[in-house]
Amino acid sequence: MLKIDPEFADQIPPLTEEEFRQLEANILSDGEVINPILVWNGVIVDGHNRFRVLEKHPKVPYRTFEKQFSDRSEVVAWSMDLQEPAWTAEPKEPLI
Repeated sequence: MLKIDPEFADQIPPLTEEEFRQLEANILSDGEVINPILVWNGVIVDGHNRFRVLEKHPKVPYRTFEKQFSDRSEVVAWSMDLQEPAWTAEPKEPLI
């Protein structure tokens, strides 16, 4: 059973409702979660939104990948590095 740690989940920028609906539609269209959910000691490190879709659709197949970290602080640092481009990306302006 996968577990969610709020400290790890808070590292992930939330999806908008539209983004979540699109993710859900893509997973259902594919018939499975293509990208594995990354875990550390049974706790989700990356894949929280995919897991939320799975909670709504528990029969959808998925895989996990156990990532090795030395401790919680290393998990948080890795997650912050992974998400940094999402935080620093500037909105694209339309070309005129």
